Amino acid sequence: MELLYYYLAVIVIPTFLALKELPERLRSLHRGCRGFLYSPVAFTVGLFTLVIAEYAAEALPFLKWGLPEYNIITLPLMEGSADAGALGLTGQILSFAFLLISILTIMLSNFWEEKYFRDSYKLVVIWTFIHLIMGTALYALPPIFCQGLIFKHVYDKYSVDHSYAAHFGTNITLISLAFLLSC
Repeated sequence: MELLYYYLAVIVIPTFLALKELPERLRSLHRGCRGFLYSPVAFTVGLFTLVIAEYAAEALPFLKWGLPEYNIITLPLMEGSADAGALGLTGQILSFAFLLISILTIMLSNFWEEKYFRDSYKLVVIWTFIHLIMGTALYALPPIFCQGLIFKHVYDKYSVDHSYAAHFGTNITLISLAFLLSC
């Protein structure tokens, strides 16, 4: 139950307060639509390094540590899946609502991540460690950093809108995969 309050405070309330930015974020995605072409690259690199990092986490269990022990964005998808069968249609609707909130959250937050954390490699490192606040486990930081390097390349080569599209496309793939695996 405490995690639900954490989710509301960190994800739901800020997302709904930022909804006025949604039209501009959609325009940013449209302007940077070629950035979506980098999403499969970032996803593949992230998945490859995640597999290696998971092996390291088996050898070094402290690497499994994370603040709430789940990524706060996908927490309701994971927890909601256990209740979805018992709640029937209501559980499925709740899971879908959490998926939509997750998509809105990343749509609104990814732009600011790209705008403020792609100017230098030092900022990419800081951005990587900020993911710990979301509950990302330590072993997931190397894949996030590698993806951040790809987003930085796109940012440097094109624009913030392109790196935002690449970041958003990668996260949509991850969230969709989490949702499908929870069903």
